[in-house]
Amino acid sequence: GINLHFFVGNHDMWAYGYFEDELGMKIYDKPQVFTLNGKKFYIAHGDGLGPGDKTYKFLKKIFTNKFLRWLTTNFIHPDRLSKIAMKVSKRRYENYYMPRFKGKDEWLVKYAIYKQQSEKCDYYVFGHRHLAVDCQLPEMKVVILGDWIDLFTYAIFDGNSLKMRQFDNKLINHSGEGVIHIDCDDK
Repeated sequence: GINLHFFVGNHDMWAYGYFEDELGMKIYDKPQVFTLNGKKFYIAHGDGLGPGDKTYKFLKKIFTNKFLRWLTTNFIHPDRLSKIAMKVSKRRYENYYMPRFKGKDEWLVKYAIYKQQSEKCDYYVFGHRHLAVDCQLPEMKVVILGDWIDLFTYAIFDGNSLKMRQFDNKLINHSGEGVIHIDCDDK
């Protein structure tokens, strides 16, 4: 009886068919706007949004091309594909992506501020960055969910507000320890 929604990210680009067919999940490969209890949520995985990272955006076009997917999955064994993906992903992570919060220059915060000009929302919710950020701005809140490998963070909407939480050894740490709470006022 619970509706499941899954936002495809940089490691899930080929997650098609199975989640929908087996789990009844709704799959999104682009940002979505939802209204819950009178509050507007702009939700996206976060990869490829905003300016920059042209290499990744180029790779994403290749990986999401239907013909190239078909060609790859029909002529290259999945074990070989996994090895190639792990090698490329590891090199990219080590050389380019060490998650550090960039304050007012955080690109997902800047992206949300930009989107707010055309899509007024109460909350902007992203993943991708492996940072747990709770950023309150005058007109909106930006939440970067963190991850489930190291930070064990998530957000919960209680019907009135969105709050970051951390799951720690099967106990919910309501203090939000490990979460970056900041005043992101861009003034």
